[in-house]
Amino acid sequence: MCGYYGIADKGNYTDIIELLLREETQNINRILPDNVFPKRTISSQQNSYPGLQSSVPPVLFKNVENLGQYGCFVAIDFETADYGRDSACSIALVKVLGDQIIDRAQFLIRPPRRTFEFTYLHGISWKHVANEPKFHELWPQIHKKFEGAEFIAAHNASFDQSVLMACCQNADVSPPTLPFQCTVRLARKTWKLRRANLPTVCTFLGIPLKHHDAASDAEACAKIVIAARQNG
Repeated sequence: MCGYYGIADKGNYTDIIELLLREETQNINRILPDNVFPKRTISSQQNSYPGLQSSVPPVLFKNVENLGQYGCFVAIDFETADYGRDSACSIALVKVLGDQIIDRAQFLIRPPRRTFEFTYLHGISWKHVANEPKFHELWPQIHKKFEGAEFIAAHNASFDQSVLMACCQNADVSPPTLPFQCTVRLARKTWKLRRANLPTVCTFLGIPLKHHDAASDAEACAKIVIAARQNG
């Protein structure tokens, strides 16, 4: 996530995710010309996702200012089943130390609902995840991947961060208290790219990509951070 930071004392994940969605909408509105799509707006009704009431205090993260040259970070990517941010059906995590990838992991997740709206993007449907673990069952393995990391990287970080928070909320676990690096903003800042979606950045940097495959997207995100580090 970029822009909001600090720790929310009280409240629920719906409020936090609404902030993330509003930022994502503002980013899209800055990119898309008016004659292509009308400006998107987010209403409170659109943000009423199932299962977002929580007793777990949410955390807001500040965008990373200093990437460091040798520090450890984890790049993540989620794929979701439907419009609810708690509907993760796949997650991939790529751990980097310095400029070397030292660990990769990918998990299929059984989401809280059988509805799949985005099979056409990622190829995952209910039959692929019906017998897979739920997020709370995978959390010990996922959480372990963040050990030793200084920050989390994601492309369009507000989306992946809000999915992580919603899934942690649903699982009644605390999300990792690590800052996020948004590689959309990083690519714009480092290489002055006007368009900074993942396929465009990967083409510019010569990074192989199978878009909407969580493992490929997470590794591409990691390589963007590595390239930015090497760029100085």
